[in-house]
Amino acid sequence: MKTADLVTVAAIHLLVPLVGLAWYCALARRLVVAGHPRSLRLHVLPLFVSYGGLVMILLTGMFWVWSAAASLGFLYLVTAAPLLHGFTVWKLWPRRTEAPAYRLILWLAGGFCLIVATWWLGLFIASIK
Repeated sequence: MKTADLVTVAAIHLLVPLVGLAWYCALARRLVVAGHPRSLRLHVLPLFVSYGGLVMILLTGMFWVWSAAASLGFLYLVTAAPLLHGFTVWKLWPRRTEAPAYRLILWLAGGFCLIVATWWLGLFIASIK
């Protein structure tokens, strides 16, 4: 394996998750300091996992070799993640007027569901002859 390949693997599979984890920890701390309930962190975590997974899938597809792990990550992103984010939207909808953080989380969760729904619709349209 060449040095360039090692750098690519490290950037995709180590750097992206570590940056996402650090960013999540910093955000979770800020949410608690701002007085939001600790349960809000549980709604933010799947967003970080899903959007980070989307970044990793895109980087893997563009710069690395597709693998079984990438396929499992993609399967999560198009099946389980929209269900998790739909649940987040359902749970936080009544609280959307309480703080800007709730609205942002609703936008991000709903936006992810729309991205996946658009992908599924495009796949369906492409399969029709």
